Amino acid sequence: MINSPEELFKYMKNNIKFGFYSSYDKGIHIRNKEDKIYNKRRDYEYLKLIFSSYSLQSPDMLDINMCGACFDQVEYSKRWFLKHGYKIYTYYINCHNHAFLIYKEGNKYCLFDTTIDKIDRIIKRDSLNSIKKYVKDLQMSLGNYDKFMIFRYYDLKYGSDLLEIIYQITKDRKYVNQVKLDIKKELEYKYKLLDI
Repeated sequence: MINSPEELFKYMKNNIKFGFYSSYDKGIHIRNKEDKIYNKRRDYEYLKLIFSSYSLQSPDMLDINMCGACFDQVEYSKRWFLKHGYKIYTYYINCHNHAFLIYKEGNKYCLFDTTIDKIDRIIKRDSLNSIKKYVKDLQMSLGNYDKFMIFRYYDLKYGSDLLEIIYQITKDRKYVNQVKLDIKKELEYKYKLLDI
């Protein structure tokens, strides 16, 4: 039984792999971040599949598969926090199309993000804005982004693909179309890196 946010964080970090459930082949695809040899072909195929067939899992489904992307893991942790009476905030950011959860404990705001390697514990700050700034600075350091956008969201429909999730959050079809174009450009860039 998990009795604290720290126990939940440790459990998820140690047991839930980073990857996704594919609606295309009904399979689990794990991103092997421990691979010492960068495999460009595997990276390209993984990104192509996640952008075309990712499907948001329910917490019960994640309990079975033990593998999920950031959106899946946010839904999983959200279930625990709500069950235990915590005030929570769920966010989506344009950098890496990433989702994360913040919960409030006493007068502290706590970042609960089990999907980023650089985060190995719960990060606590005195204000919601300082936690969001921490996430912004971290995400901006991980890639080239000229603009940072953050959206708070509440409920997502399980089974949704990545673009449907982004639309549910932003309610902005123009923005979703831009994300689609950005994904296409990223895949074209990755394809050019292949030695074929």
